Amino acid sequence: MSFAQLRRNCESRLQDLQIPEPFDIDVLCDMLAKRRGRPMRFLSLPEPRVIDTPSALWIAYEDEDVIFVEDATSPFHREHLIVHELGHMLCNHATPLRLEGDYAKRLVPDLDPALIKLMLGRTSYTTKQEREAETLATLILSRARRAATTPPAARADIADAVARATQTFWQPRS
Repeated sequence: MSFAQLRRNCESRLQDLQIPEPFDIDVLCDMLAKRRGRPMRFLSLPEPRVIDTPSALWIAYEDEDVIFVEDATSPFHREHLIVHELGHMLCNHATPLRLEGDYAKRLVPDLDPALIKLMLGRTSYTTKQEREAETLATLILSRARRAATTPPAARADIADAVARATQTFWQPRS
């Protein structure tokens, strides 16, 4: 899939998503929880982290969404990690979680596999799902920051410039 097609797909997913102005990650999560008709909780990833485990992941239980996020990071990075996981929700992605050793047991010690609809664990941006979630996160956060600092008339010009620059430098991976 070309970057232009990926971006169009992501833009279409965001058409009916109101990004709060001023941007507030908690408000965005509340809006998405209401949209999905289920509560959303945030938990810390267990320490110590294992190499090649994700910095954040989303588990969709039957009756709630849980996002695990690394604590040892900056507020800006934490926000990006959460919005990336929201991107997976917006796309209804489903990927099996593969964690080595006892990390999965420490993450969800009383896990009942029958209660889980999907569990996402990712450590790279090489798959279509990862590129899609990362593009959605980037679009959401860039819109939020652009809205906070740019008069409305200039926003379209900036969006066009970003699209051209991204298209120039983006190289799809197989």
